[in-house]
Amino acid sequence: MKDSSRSGVPSAFSTASFTRSIRLVLLAAALAGFGPARAAEVDIVPLCTSPQAIGPTQPSGMQQAWFIDLAWNGSEYGLLAYDYGAGRTVRFQRVQADGVAIAPPVTVPSSSSNQIWPVRIVWNGTGYGIAYTADFNGVPQIFFARLDRNGTVVSGPTRVSNVANPSPLSQAVAPALAFGGGHYVVVWQEQGRTTPTYDIYTTVLDVNGAIAAADRTVVIAGGMETAPAVAYGSFENSFVFVWEESGVLPYYRISVGYMLPGAWNPLVNGPLTAGPSDSMSPSLVDSGNTVGLAWRDARDGNWEIYAALLTSAGARVSGDVRLTNNAGFSGSPRILWTGGEFGVFFTDDRAFGSGTSDVWFQRMTASATAAGVNVQVSAVARAYYLAAAFAKRGYLAAFNSLGAPTRQVPWGCSTPLAPSCPEAPTAYGITGTTATTAWLSGTDLYTDIAYYEVFRNAGLVGTTTATVHSDSGLSPGVQYQYNFRTVNAAGLYSAPCPDAQLYVKSSASLSLNVGKSGDDVTLDWTDADGQNTYRVMRGTSPQVMTEIQQTSEKSTADPNAAAGPVCYFYSIDTPQN
Repeated sequence: MKDSSRSGVPSAFSTASFTRSIRLVLLAAALAGFGPARAAEVDIVPLCTSPQAIGPTQPSGMQQAWFIDLAWNGSEYGLLAYDYGAGRTVRFQRVQADGVAIAPPVTVPSSSSNQIWPVRIVWNGTGYGIAYTADFNGVPQIFFARLDRNGTVVSGPTRVSNVANPSPLSQAVAPALAFGGGHYVVVWQEQGRTTPTYDIYTTVLDVNGAIAAADRTVVIAGGMETAPAVAYGSFENSFVFVWEESGVLPYYRISVGYMLPGAWNPLVNGPLTAGPSDSMSPSLVDSGNTVGLAWRDARDGNWEIYAALLTSAGARVSGDVRLTNNAGFSGSPRILWTGGEFGVFFTDDRAFGSGTSDVWFQRMTASATAAGVNVQVSAVARAYYLAAAFAKRGYLAAFNSLGAPTRQVPWGCSTPLAPSCPEAPTAYGITGTTATTAWLSGTDLYTDIAYYEVFRNAGLVGTTTATVHSDSGLSPGVQYQYNFRTVNAAGLYSAPCPDAQLYVKSSASLSLNVGKSGDDVTLDWTDADGQNTYRVMRGTSPQVMTEIQQTSEKSTADPNAAAGPVCYFYSIDTPQN
C-alpha cells in the first residue's frame, strides 16, 4: 500500500477570499482501484501563420552531440544524443519548452560505440522508447531501451538486431523508431547478412519492451538500401517504411513499404521517386489522416527540399511539392505535424555560402501545399545534426555546430501573450519540516508552458515542469504562504495570481491508512489533536478533491470504490472554522 499525504482543499475554494491554515492530512491511493496509466493530454492546435524564434537560443549539456533526436512528453522535451565528447556514449537530457536544460545529461548504460550513427527517441504516453547503435562483441548492433521521464532505464538495453541471426553478427547501424498501437517498431540498415551491401530489417517490441517479432526483412534488393525512416499510420493502424535505394541504379531514390500488426510481415511497394537525379534523407510523420514525407532532392540541379503525402500503406495521396527555391544546398529535413498543418525544418547554406549551413523552416498545409516562405531559424553558420519536435503549440529545434554545445531554439507564434495563472493550489505530505504542493495547470493559447515557479513567503523555492513541488526545510508549527506562477516558452509570466496561493501550517498530527475489503475502500486514521468532525475527501487526481462524507469517527468505508478501473486518491480534512 502506497501512502502519501495531501490537504483537503476542494477545487471550488478560492484562496483569494480567505486565509487558510492547512493542518496535516494524509492521502493514499487505493491500489485495488488502479486502472491503466493516463497518456499525455492531447491539446494541439494549428501553429500561427508567422512562426519565429520566441526565446533565446539555449545551450545544453551535450558538448559534441553528433546526432540528436527530440520527443515531447506533455510537459517537457526529452533530448537524446550520441555525445562524442562524453566517451562516445548515448546521453539523455530533460529540456523545458523554452529550450533550457532541466538537469545534467544522463548516460544510457552500455551505449558506447565507435560508430557514429543516428539515435531515436519516442514518447508512448507514460515513458520514452529509444533506439541507438552500440558496440557488441566488436560489431555495431542496434539496441532498444525504455526510459522514464528522468532518463532512468526502465527496461533494456535490449539488442534488437541479429536476434534471430546470432552468428556471425553482421553490422547493423542507422536505426529508426516509431511507436503506435501498443508496439515499438525499430528499423535499421544492415550489411553482410545476405549481401555485401546494406539491406533493411525491422524488429517489433511490445509496450513493455519485450520482443514480439525479431529480424524481419523489409527489403533485400542487391544494391544499397540505407537511411530508413518509419512512422505509425494511426488512421489505418500500420507502420510505413521509407529508405534510400541505390547501387543497382546510377542514382539514389526513395522507396516505400509498410507492415500491419499481427503477422508483422513487411511489404514493399516500390520506388516513390525516380531518377536520373538523387533523392535522399527521408523523414516521416503521422498526421492522423496521412503520413507526411519530406526529403532532399537534386532534380533541379541543386539540392532542394520536397514533400508528399502517403497513406499508411505507403500509397501516394499527393504529388511532390517543392518547399525550397534557391541555388544553394538544402538537406536533413525533419517533418512534423501540429494538428492542423506540417512544419519542416531543414539545413540550408544560402545565408553564408557553401559549407556554412544554418537551420531553416517551412510550413506546409495538410493538403501538401507550401504556406508562407522559408524562414531562417539559426544564424551560427555550419549547423549540423538537426532535430526538431512539436509540443502542444510550438516547436523546439536542436542542432550542433562544429563541436560546440548542442543548442535549442524555441519556435512559435510571433506575438505570444502571457499564460494564465495556475489554479486550485493544494498541499499534502505535510510534516513538521516538509510539504508538497500541487495545482492545476495554467493555459496558453499561443505557445507552450515551459515551467512553473513556486514561491514560499515571497521567495522562489523551486521551478518544475510538473504541477507538483516538494518543499523541505520547514519549521514545525509555522504557517507558510505559497504562491505559484506560470512561465511560457517565450519567457512570459502569468500576471499576479491572487487565486494561485495557499497557506500551509507544518504539523504532524494526523495519519491515514487505506485498505481494501472486498470492493470497498477502507480508511483509518489517527489524530493527535482529537478533532470532533472529519471530512472524507476523494478525487481522481491529487489536485481536485471533493467531499464524499463527514464523520466523527476515525474510520470509514467508501463502498464499491475498488470495484472498477478508476484510481482514487483520498484525504482527511477538518471542516472550516
